Amino acid sequence: MRSFPFSFQSLIQVVTCCRNGQALSPWLKYNYIKMRKIGGALRERAPDKCRVILAGVGDAPSCFNAHVIVDNAPNLKIRNVVAVTADLALQTIGTLASVTRTSRATIGQPPVWGFVGLNKMVDFNYAYHVTDVFRLKGGPTKEYSRSSTLQPGTQTVELRNMTYLLDHEPSLHRKVTEKKLQIEGLLQRSLYLPKVRATVDLLTHWLCDKERSNICLSLGVSSNGTFGLPRGLYFSQPVTLVDGFWKPFSDFPLPLDPHCRLVDLAVMPMHILKQFGLGNRCKGMWLMSEARRKDMREQKEKQHVENLRRMRTQLEESWKIMMRNVMMEQGTMARNTADKVEELREVLREEEQRLKRENIIKIKIARKLGEKALSVLEKEE
Repeated sequence: MRSFPFSFQSLIQVVTCCRNGQALSPWLKYNYIKMRKIGGALRERAPDKCRVILAGVGDAPSCFNAHVIVDNAPNLKIRNVVAVTADLALQTIGTLASVTRTSRATIGQPPVWGFVGLNKMVDFNYAYHVTDVFRLKGGPTKEYSRSSTLQPGTQTVELRNMTYLLDHEPSLHRKVTEKKLQIEGLLQRSLYLPKVRATVDLLTHWLCDKERSNICLSLGVSSNGTFGLPRGLYFSQPVTLVDGFWKPFSDFPLPLDPHCRLVDLAVMPMHILKQFGLGNRCKGMWLMSEARRKDMREQKEKQHVENLRRMRTQLEESWKIMMRNVMMEQGTMARNTADKVEELREVLREEEQRLKRENIIKIKIARKLGEKALSVLEKEE
């Protein structure tokens, strides 16, 4: 096994570097220099299938570091470079349990959105709550109602989001921050355990649960345009495992907070990435000139108009085919009706002819009977 051109201890120091009150610009520059060295080492030594997990604790700019690694290690697949962000959700479960007076074991991780390290948003409303539901079977019987106040039925488990328990908690974000600062003050360091647990969960799912398709967790991955985010931007979002790679989970609902839009969380990161010249491999739109972005918007609008025209043409063709089928069905029905009418007319003509023949026969018989009667009378006279 070939070694990297730096010690494992220095690697740990780089990955777990914190801001510690440092100004934003030198702090990002420090991370950029260190991650560029790691990216160069990965470019020279790492295999193509190498998976890179950025799990910096504290205020480490994980998504920013992921961009630096991707641009400086072109031999790595972009989908194999991810940033752990689910620890931000794990830090909120204790506060959620105390506020809602529920058990920690029944609360799922809320989704984490944002360019973690610079901005983030934990959507508490979509933290799923596992609760017991009693399904009633009709009304209670007299014998049962005498012995118990509960109605007969079945107990089932149901997943619900936490919205119905958090309607009157506008200060939940403040409570989570105060509790985190309190714990870090007592420990005199950043929280390590949530990051370790989130990283272990990620490794378990990524390496051992390849056959499962219902995995959903928060992870910093390169956006593919889902949720209206810019393509190529490393952004924490709900993801799912598809064919061994993490992809944005498009079926997950958007945040309910009307005061925070995901696009607003992506504005500052794009400006910072543009200043550092990051995003070439991801083909980030923030590196394009205004003329290029204008051309892309015009092309997108033209494509949209072309798609609408194609859809309209397809609808018109479908309408013509449907009307032709209707006319053919109506013509067939009309022909069938005419044939039936003609058959009925033929039956009526045959019936009339039969009645005429019967009338003629009856007249002839009556004439013969009359003639016989006259002949008998003449003989008697």
